Amino acid sequence: MFIDEVKPGMKGYGLTVFSGTKIEKFDVEIVSVVYDITPKSDLILARVSGGPLAISGVIAGMSGSPIYIDGRIIGALAYSWPFSK
Repeated sequence: MFIDEVKPGMKGYGLTVFSGTKIEKFDVEIVSVVYDITPKSDLILARVSGGPLAISGVIAGMSGSPIYIDGRIIGALAYSWPFSK
């Protein structure tokens, strides 16, 4: 999915492994799209929830988890803030 198609309020899902080898879904809601956060780079801000995320928030090792909207990949989980839980 192209960045121009991503809008606040859109909902999707991500895939990750919280424990063992089982791939699990978590919920994603787009909060904002920040264009040119650095030269030639955009950033999609999203709220994630579901499963263990309710307790822990984003945890180490989730970086690279693919994020989808309408079955189309929009990117991968890359950052979180310590206060984001």
